[in-house]
Amino acid sequence: MTRTTRSTRSARSARRALGTTAAAVGAAAALAVPLAAPAGAAVPAPTVVASGLVGPLGLAVSEPGDVYVAQSFAGLVTQVGAPAPVAVVEGGSPNGVEVLSDGSVAYTYTAGTPEAPEAKLVKVRANGTRQVLGDLARHEIRNNPDGKVTYGFKGITADCRAQVPDFIGGAPQKGDVNPNPYKVAELGKGRYVVADAGANALLRVGPDRKVSTLAVLPPVGVRITGAIAEGLGLPDCTVGSRYDLHPVPTDVEVGPDGMLYVTSLPGGPEDGSLGALGGVFRVDPATGSVKRVVTGLVSAVDLAVDHDGTMYVAELFAGKITKIAKGKKSTLAEVPLPGAVELHHEHLYATTEVLPAPEAAPDGKVLRWTLR
Repeated sequence: MTRTTRSTRSARSARRALGTTAAAVGAAAALAVPLAAPAGAAVPAPTVVASGLVGPLGLAVSEPGDVYVAQSFAGLVTQVGAPAPVAVVEGGSPNGVEVLSDGSVAYTYTAGTPEAPEAKLVKVRANGTRQVLGDLARHEIRNNPDGKVTYGFKGITADCRAQVPDFIGGAPQKGDVNPNPYKVAELGKGRYVVADAGANALLRVGPDRKVSTLAVLPPVGVRITGAIAEGLGLPDCTVGSRYDLHPVPTDVEVGPDGMLYVTSLPGGPEDGSLGALGGVFRVDPATGSVKRVVTGLVSAVDLAVDHDGTMYVAELFAGKITKIAKGKKSTLAEVPLPGAVELHHEHLYATTEVLPAPEAAPDGKVLRWTLR
């Protein structure tokens, strides 16, 4: 994630993001959403659990009801109401947080530079001691899970590629080394799975701290129409071609069927200007097989899965939380810039205003709705 246009590190090269300019425009429009945007009529008005947060991109709730937040832009993992942070990431960004079955807290973070990236999964025990569960950057550097995947234009000639603006790039590109571990889910017996938005993969972390690739998500394709070509300044020869975007997994949750459910925020404009390209993938934790089960979302950055399989998805730049039950989508609530959602018994928690408005102090919030 970056601190600007992406809830998932849009600071990638222009090659990785079709239409960077359009994405920036979409981000600016999203940031202009009123900070007091009303909740939808589907549920009662929410309770404000916390405010004044700085980039609350990660959220977790313990069984007793303690709320934990990864304040990505402040480099903090905090417990709401606690006097001291759970963890401080000097010079880096904690992206995801999870309360584990033993009561400890796990979080992912990124730090370092593109030339020397640092990204790890860390566990903090109740007594404050830290344990590194897995070195995720090292795995990305050594293995580059999507290194054999090709992104970019399909079906255009070399002459057409040469006419594509440099900020997009006409040449096909393989997945590069870009560790960005985001959300984490506990699998039990000391095993974890991490959605790495930069690797475009789910990473498995074992009790021996060994990191392996569970699954690489497939590219998300968009058909270039005349309107898209005109809006992005693409040559006419690209009309009708396909552009394969990075899938960008942002969250992973274990469903009631034991399968993993993963939100996808495809690279490129995230405001829906290329269409509602976001979705949810289902991944078998035993085999790594991948199937896209939900489509038609805009900037899907986080999800929660209920005991009956109902999903709640935070659509960042669409400004809403979407409920998906038995394959049907409905808007649960309209909120500004939702970044994370979490279920706890009869309540749904969400972080909002995760990107500060222009010229305004950060004021991210945690909201809570009663669902039943």
